[in-house]
Parts: sequence; C-alpha cells; structure tokens
Amino acid sequence: MTDPSPGHAEAVERRRVARRAARVGGAVAADHFGTAVALETKATPTDYVSEADADAQRAAAAVLRDASDAPVVGEEDGERSTLPPRGPAWVVDPIDGTNNFVRERPEWVTSIAAVDDGEPVAAATVAPMLSTTTVAGADRTRRNGAVVTTSDRTDPAACMVAPTVYWERDRREEYAGVLS
Repeated sequence: MTDPSPGHAEAVERRRVARRAARVGGAVAADHFGTAVALETKATPTDYVSEADADAQRAAAAVLRDASDAPVVGEEDGERSTLPPRGPAWVVDPIDGTNNFVRERPEWVTSIAAVDDGEPVAAATVAPMLSTTTVAGADRTRRNGAVVTTSDRTDPAACMVAPTVYWERDRREEYAGVLS
C-alpha cells in the first residue's frame, strides 16, 4: 500500500479543519438559539444579523487561524469580505438561515469552506439543532458519515423544492415565475 500524495493529505486536513471550525461555530450559535439575541438588519427588512452570528464567526475563525495562515473571509464582525484572487482562504457563514434562527426554527447551519485560487476544495456544514454534519471534498461528500448521492428522480412533480429566500413584495410575481 502506498502513502497518499501530499495533495491528498492536504485535502483531508482541510476537510478536518473545516469540520472542526463548523462544529465550534455551530455550538456557539446553538448556545444562543432560543434566547433573546440582539438583532440588526442589513440590506432588507428580513436580512438579519445577530450577536449570535458575530460570536459564532469569531469562534470558527479562531479555529481556522489556529490551523492555518490562510485569510478568513466572512460576513460578520469585521472579517475580510472578499476572497483573495490567489492562494488559499477560508470562507465562513456562521449562521446560514438567520431568518429561521431568529424565529427559533431548527433549519439553519454553520458553513465553512476552504478555497484555493477562488475555487472550493473542501467544506463542512453543521446543523446543530438537527444533529447533521456534511463534509465535502473533491472526491466525496458525506452526511453524518454516509456518502451523499444525487437523486435519480427526473420528474419535478416527484420532487420537493423549499425556497427560503426573501424577495421584496414588488418582485413576488418574478419570484413565482422562478418557482414555476
């Protein structure tokens, strides 16, 4: 048996670090779940950001910085907001699904991605309230340890779509067109 290539070992390490950072950030966010967190809005009335977002991002970023010198890109707490054009970087979304989070719905995640030259190479998404961890790399994606595959369904009527994005009221017809 031969040793894995250095590139393989690096990819495995990036997945491991992404998973650890997502779990740490997700645990911090989960500690805030169901509490009266301070809320602000960004671009639209339902584009929330909370103190939980900032706390979770700080916790995840600390894990990433301990493991790597790569820059951290995030939405909250003064992190860099754009990817560098070259080299490695980490991308953090501390609470993807803040609308659900602030309404005490469990369908939210903490997501971490490793990118190289702007291309994703590894990622982890943790849904703390649903006890779900998904980890992806170039060779596979696993959810709670089981390999993830795509559905073989081809008839849209046999599928379910659950959009959770907000569109302004004056764009509802456009939104309905996208859904149809």
